[in-house]
Amino acid sequence: MKKIMSWLLVLSLSVAAILVFSLAGCAEGAAEEAAEEATEATEEATEETEEATEEPVVITYTSWRTEDKERVDKINAIFTEEHPNIVVEFNPLIMTEYEAQLLVSLEGGVGADICQVLAHDRGLPAYDAGYLMPLNDLLEEKAPEILELDSSGLSAWTADDGQIYAVPNSAVVHGIYYNKDIFDEYNLEEPETWDEYINILDTLKENGVTPIAAGSKDGLVVSNFALYGYGPNFFGGHENRMKLINGELKFTDEPFSSVFETMEQLVNYYPNNPTAIDYSTCQQMFVNGQAGVFMGGSWEVSTFETLGYDFELGWFPNPVVNKGDRLQFTFEPNGGLAINKDTEHVDEILEYLSWYTTCDYGQALLDNLPGFLPYPKCDYEVDNELVLEFLDVIQDSNTDLDVRFVEQKISRGEPSVRTLMFEVGQKVVAGEMTAEEAAEYVQEGLDSWYVPE
Repeated sequence: MKKIMSWLLVLSLSVAAILVFSLAGCAEGAAEEAAEEATEATEEATEETEEATEEPVVITYTSWRTEDKERVDKINAIFTEEHPNIVVEFNPLIMTEYEAQLLVSLEGGVGADICQVLAHDRGLPAYDAGYLMPLNDLLEEKAPEILELDSSGLSAWTADDGQIYAVPNSAVVHGIYYNKDIFDEYNLEEPETWDEYINILDTLKENGVTPIAAGSKDGLVVSNFALYGYGPNFFGGHENRMKLINGELKFTDEPFSSVFETMEQLVNYYPNNPTAIDYSTCQQMFVNGQAGVFMGGSWEVSTFETLGYDFELGWFPNPVVNKGDRLQFTFEPNGGLAINKDTEHVDEILEYLSWYTTCDYGQALLDNLPGFLPYPKCDYEVDNELVLEFLDVIQDSNTDLDVRFVEQKISRGEPSVRTLMFEVGQKVVAGEMTAEEAAEYVQEGLDSWYVPE
């Protein structure tokens, strides 16, 4: 009995010893685990502190839209809210000097990280000179969502070598703005045909109202904004534009010759001394109520809002020639964002450009720059009545969409058709050239270098 009791005692002592050592081991393990957790928490807190105190990467962005500085800054602020590691500085240049200054800055190694470049022929010089980064492989590897954007947008910045060199940020359309108060005063309604439009202009002129806020000092309003809008309705849109590019038609042939006739016709409705009036003066004249209509593009909406006006603003598409004709509507990729090949912030720029494929960007664009239409197809909230009208026309089954007719292929050599159009627009307005002479001048300039494919 004593032996059993002794054995039990020994066993109890042994178990107790084991329990003591086990508990000690557990305590030691728990302490080690707690120490490890504390170390991890400290490291995480340190990383978060470092991230919080780390300076964001600043990428610079340039464009020709000086009038949009404040609005683009608001759009970029929305991006930075979602991507606090990146700040985008928008530094635009004056439109009439932009293309030359861009090339000079890139050549000198001081160009912006992101350069907005014009579509088609006008964006190619910076790429062909080797200043802009080819994007195909880069996008496929790091930002494939960009390649899913509308192909018409991407094709506007695709070089002859097949490389995409810029990402589209918006599209614009052309049309005619009008002062509804003036129209109401003379019982005028939106025209459908060109003859109806001319009758409106005649009525305004007969009543002492300047019909059109237009001038030819810098060539933009007469040629770039007015002609590119109404021209397609006269020459027949995409089909005949391609015949011009392929050499089947010339500017001296019908229906293109009629475009120059309208250029000459409209001079009768411009303000006094139109050769001294530039683009910004035309805008100011219109918002001040000094003219009945302004022939321009959808981008004017935000500019007019910034300048301010105290009348009801209306808009209609450029009138067709004959009642019942299909509307030939200019829908133009507005600007592409290209990457400076010398930038040190490729990954951050791609993060920014990828944002342009999102609904958040599209909504931010419509909210802050109405008149510039986003490429991402989303269910947007649109309150601006003019923007809704643009969208209605674009989606109308009786509307044919095409790009600006001088921008593709025929403006990549010298003298470019775009430059030639500016020249003849100024000379026609000044009375130094007839419509027939203008058509011949443009065709001769094109023939001096262009060989149809």
